[in-house]
Amino acid sequence: MPRLHVIQINVTDMDLAIDFYCTRLGFAIRSRDHYPELVKLEHDQIPLVLYRVKQLITPAQVDTSPYSLVLDMAVESLGQEIEALRQRGVEVLQVAPQDSLAGMYASIRDPFGTTLHIVTSR
Repeated sequence: MPRLHVIQINVTDMDLAIDFYCTRLGFAIRSRDHYPELVKLEHDQIPLVLYRVKQLITPAQVDTSPYSLVLDMAVESLGQEIEALRQRGVEVLQVAPQDSLAGMYASIRDPFGTTLHIVTSR
């Protein structure tokens, strides 16, 4: 059975990506060995990398169509996290947290159009 090896987030501007994912979301850099093409971020088990591409094929959409990939990031307090992200200039896509089978969530967007969910489990 295949298993996830790495989560790759395609970006067109590595410095802007580092600012967003590290300064605004709070990830730490694990390695800049291949900067500016690739930067590894600290993450629990599955490696998370920012990968520079010349151009994004299509901008990510807010919807959750079967053709989109959404990264879910767990937090303790959704309301506090949403407010902290807004204060750091992150684009929050919902006015209020949304309910799902997995718990409450709010969607945010990175500078490259990738949709991310901030979630709290039930």
